[in-house]
Amino acid sequence: MEEMQIDNVEEIVSVLDRIDHENVLGTLTLDSLATSFGDLTGQYADEYKLCNLSLIASSFARPLFIRVFHGWNPLRNPTHGLEVISLWKNLLQGEERLDFSDAMSSYTQLLMEVVFPAVRISGTNTWQARDPEPMLRFLESWEKLLPPSVLQTILDNIVMPKLAALVDSWEPRQETILIHSWVHPWLPLLGQKLETLYHTIRNRLESILHDWHPASWEKLMVRHIIPKLLAVIHELQINLADQKLDKFKWVCTWANAIPIHLMLHLMALFFNKWQEVLYHRLCGTPNFDEVTKWYLGWKELFPPGLLADEHIRYRLNLGLDMMNQAVEVMKVVQPGLRENISYLRVLEQRQFERAAAQAQRPSTQMNGIGGR
Repeated sequence: MEEMQIDNVEEIVSVLDRIDHENVLGTLTLDSLATSFGDLTGQYADEYKLCNLSLIASSFARPLFIRVFHGWNPLRNPTHGLEVISLWKNLLQGEERLDFSDAMSSYTQLLMEVVFPAVRISGTNTWQARDPEPMLRFLESWEKLLPPSVLQTILDNIVMPKLAALVDSWEPRQETILIHSWVHPWLPLLGQKLETLYHTIRNRLESILHDWHPASWEKLMVRHIIPKLLAVIHELQINLADQKLDKFKWVCTWANAIPIHLMLHLMALFFNKWQEVLYHRLCGTPNFDEVTKWYLGWKELFPPGLLADEHIRYRLNLGLDMMNQAVEVMKVVQPGLRENISYLRVLEQRQFERAAAQAQRPSTQMNGIGGR
């Protein structure tokens, strides 16, 4: 075994001598280098780890990588070099894969010396924090290739300083781009680190709320929020098979903040789509169990404040009427189907009356306090 190991090491040394000769002649390329070290990992896996050949591979590859990424702007061309980096990630981590978070690994050092400087230059000199997309596109493209230590270095040394400087200079009265559009996209990556910015944001908002009048709230909603929610409703696709609920939930989260008459306008557009889908489903040979579950599933998504409104209840009841009519015209009716639909209508009416009573209770209590 010792003789075999010696023979293997001699073979490895021979390969390294050949690589070094090509390097001196200037004929060495990343592809040929990757092929040579790929063969070594396959033939001499134990010696590859024992002799730390990944470090030697990295020393040969580094100057070649510097040429590949020379002049690279990662924000304009984020996918440049992904394939070759992916190939070398496997070579430098070895068969058993070194700890991906190891800041001292050959792969991590290579990225810090080749990729990070380009990101730092572009991020510092050209990237505007009001437009997070270029930096986010780069990070998304390199998500599987960036070790956690390199990603954190980019976030801590490039992204956070830019965001902090912009928040410090933020003037809510003069700003034309809403602050959430360039802060919120970083929540998945920065999380609690953004807490350091919230104090400044709150102070700026408090300063302008001194001059705020309640009548301006509706103007704010009409000008900035309602158009975006209308666009979401227009994009919403309603179906019985594979329903995506994210867009509808986004709209419903604003139910308590938007005046009810504006919210009803949004809901009217939703119900036009909703009833059309229900109508076409009932015109065929509907499975009423599935249709009923679909109806109840949508109803559960409405916040209590909306369910208490008579206009919302009216549109929901129209759906029940359509279901009832479809049952009535069926030649053969599933046993108990008419009774189930009738029971559902009665239950809906009772729930509506209960919700309406609860909605009126706070105003009654307030009137009583005022009377005293």
